Amino acid sequence: MSSHWMSLFDVGGAPICFSPLALAYVEHFGSAFVPEIRGESFDLHQSSLRLDGSIRQELTYIVHFRMYTSLCVCAILVFTLKMLIPVALSLLRGVYMLFWKRLVVGIALSAMLGAVFVSCADQSTPDGREPVHDGMSSMECGVGYLEKSPEEQVKQDDAAEQVVDVPQTPDKGIESTVEDVTETVSERDRPDEPAREVVSSDGGLVESFPERIVEKAPEQNVVEKQVQDTTPPSCQTTITYGSTWMKPAGRTSYVDVVKDRVTWDGKCTVDSSGNGYATLSNGWKPYFKGKTCVIALQYKGSCNGPKNCVTRVTYGGAWMHGPNHSAQYDDAGGVVTWDGKCINDGSDSYAILSNGWKPYFKGKNACQFSFRYAGCGGLYANPVYPTNCPDPGVLKDGARYYMSCTSGNYRYPIYTSTDLVHWTKKTTAFTTASNPSWASKDFWAPELHKIGNRYLIYYSARRKVNGVFAIGVGWSTKPLGPYKDIGKPLITEPAPGVIDAHYFKASNGKHYVLWKVDGNAVGKSTPIKIQELAKDGLSVIGKPKTILRNTLSWEGSLVEGAWMIQQGGYFYLFYSANGYASSRYAVGVARATSPMGTYQKKGAPILVSKGSWAGPGHGSVVKGPSGSWVHVYHSWYSGKIKQSPGRVVLVDRLQFSGGWPLMRSAPSSLSQPLP
Repeated sequence: MSSHWMSLFDVGGAPICFSPLALAYVEHFGSAFVPEIRGESFDLHQSSLRLDGSIRQELTYIVHFRMYTSLCVCAILVFTLKMLIPVALSLLRGVYMLFWKRLVVGIALSAMLGAVFVSCADQSTPDGREPVHDGMSSMECGVGYLEKSPEEQVKQDDAAEQVVDVPQTPDKGIESTVEDVTETVSERDRPDEPAREVVSSDGGLVESFPERIVEKAPEQNVVEKQVQDTTPPSCQTTITYGSTWMKPAGRTSYVDVVKDRVTWDGKCTVDSSGNGYATLSNGWKPYFKGKTCVIALQYKGSCNGPKNCVTRVTYGGAWMHGPNHSAQYDDAGGVVTWDGKCINDGSDSYAILSNGWKPYFKGKNACQFSFRYAGCGGLYANPVYPTNCPDPGVLKDGARYYMSCTSGNYRYPIYTSTDLVHWTKKTTAFTTASNPSWASKDFWAPELHKIGNRYLIYYSARRKVNGVFAIGVGWSTKPLGPYKDIGKPLITEPAPGVIDAHYFKASNGKHYVLWKVDGNAVGKSTPIKIQELAKDGLSVIGKPKTILRNTLSWEGSLVEGAWMIQQGGYFYLFYSANGYASSRYAVGVARATSPMGTYQKKGAPILVSKGSWAGPGHGSVVKGPSGSWVHVYHSWYSGKIKQSPGRVVLVDRLQFSGGWPLMRSAPSSLSQPLP
């Protein structure tokens, strides 16, 4: 540094300090580069204050210009001595002109030096590198850059972008902390921060917000990070009303969402008009047509609702209390439903609930219930598909369901759903290009199944060559098709032929196909047969075997519509019996320890005409979203057999008791939780 400053005296000497431009530069910039640091004197080398790059740069300028000013003062004294003597000698020796020559040189050099320092003062240090002084060439600034290693530079860059993570304190709410960083972080120079998310204890997103860059005092800039909020989100109640709710004018939805905890004691008060109403904790009074109130309450956030589904069954005033049972209600885990049927027993009456309870009421036809479902999800009521869709075949593929049903031609419709309740028509299984070439008409009872990486559709149709029913199969790489038929029937028999194909895969890895011989069409028996399939499901192996016949009185002249599941060591064969266009049409079940039989029938049917429904049957048994077995089947409206809207789709739960499946509350009409 000393060689740099002494060079000023080697070229032009002391007169440079007398240059008006140099003196003005020192007077102006010397003060401008002295920041007010809290009014305190400052020693660059003695201070323990941590400085960032820009403050260090400014203080370096301060020291340099103070040194320059001090040198100029000294130079003035030297100049005075040097000038007085030459002037005196020049007067005596006649060399006065020499003074002016030196003065001109000093002024010129002073102007050049002032321009150089102005340029350097306006130049900032890029990348946060520290300014240092080195030797100055004739056209360079006296401020250089202290080069750092790549590793040091990366660390410094990371420090400028660093966000300090703060340990979480379990028993506190939002905490924030401020921590120093060694580099200046400017909000306008910093890219947008990614949003940070606060997640509730159940995994739900509550709030998102960016990190904030907070400008502090000039001596430091800091990064403030908001810490994840551990306080529970606000309480929210979703209220779903049953299908008999008397909606206010203008309302279309059966759901209300309230930002608070809303409860209901389960009591349904019947007014003078014969309709019931519930009184909720927030003062609302929803009215229902008839004497039964059905409401589902679902809680979120800090409401502290039940973790599992709980049903409160509240009995009407005529209920005959049991011993030591003073309450007017019972709470039960899971879903409890009622089919709406009240059975008279002498002068009293009783009902059978889906869990097997049999509450008695004093008087005939005196059954009255209300149902409060808490933590059970939303509600639905049958039918789930209100237009004609006979023989629904349902495939569960992951979290999505695919349904197809009987059609007059090869264009089997395909519907999709995620909850077995809300269905959307997507496409048809076959297109004109993929139309089965061997079939002519009466395309009945399709079923969609997944075998390996392919999707298969089994169906019945009449052959072009003789008009006899046969079983066909098509395949696709996608559940929505289009499906390509194999070009010939999979299963054929002499007239009257075969219908109602069903595919089943056993736990031992073997594949089977079941079907019905259509003997009832010509007044003959209608056995259900089974045969093993190849692994691809496109061809049969071995010989067929008869596993079920119509032997019970309620079955009438036929059994059909087979569907098989495996549960608890048994193979359960669901089937429909009697004429499809009759209220006697019903569903029975048989079981065996092997798919090939021998099968034992339960005896009485598990699903019969009841209430609003007539002739329920021929459906699919699949696992619902909750993981429980659900029966998807068709039914006529009571009193409208073979009339519009035809056979609509219903969904009801299965229960198992004593090794047999039951459907006590089906076919249902009242609202109940989603399957």
